[in-house]
Amino acid sequence: MARRTGLTIRFRRLAPALLLCCAGVTSSVTADPLLWRSMDWFEGRWDGTEEGVSGKGRTARCVSTLFSGRFRFHWSVFELSPQPKSPEGARHERWQILGRKPDTDLIVLEQFDSAGYRSEFRLDPAQSRADRFVFRAVELDSAPEGMDARVVWAVTGGDSFRETLELGPVDGDLEPVSTLRWRRVSNAIVDCTGPAPEIGRAY
Repeated sequence: MARRTGLTIRFRRLAPALLLCCAGVTSSVTADPLLWRSMDWFEGRWDGTEEGVSGKGRTARCVSTLFSGRFRFHWSVFELSPQPKSPEGARHERWQILGRKPDTDLIVLEQFDSAGYRSEFRLDPAQSRADRFVFRAVELDSAPEGMDARVVWAVTGGDSFRETLELGPVDGDLEPVSTLRWRRVSNAIVDCTGPAPEIGRAY
């Protein structure tokens, strides 16, 4: 309980700075405002599984709005199963701040990982629709120089979606490196600034 309380306090202290990061992004590309409103579907509590180059495991996510819906906060917890390089398994957390600039409708996704990495993606409106959102990398702290990345959220059912991270060289082909399959725990919209999400059962 003390650990979670500490995380909550740190989040509340850091939230203004994180949101300023999102507010400072500019671009000439505009997105349909309907895409932003379609993302309301992701609000709530999710359980899922992860499979990729780092291994397999379970994950949980909480998604809620900040500042009367001007931003969206995603808090994810990952637990990878034991493997040769990590016999005890691994646990990490990720915060994502999703923001929309009111003057251009540009949608920006910033990721802050508990390992200390920060990445930034921007929605590609030409490749996105109300049930499939494609984000292209702008900044990748955890990838080697000269690499490109894409994150895709694809709705696969009434209460499920698939999240794929693809990585590859700039101007080259991108290959999937991580796939997460999510299932909604309940339809209730929750406050994600409190305790971290708890890992549920695997699917």
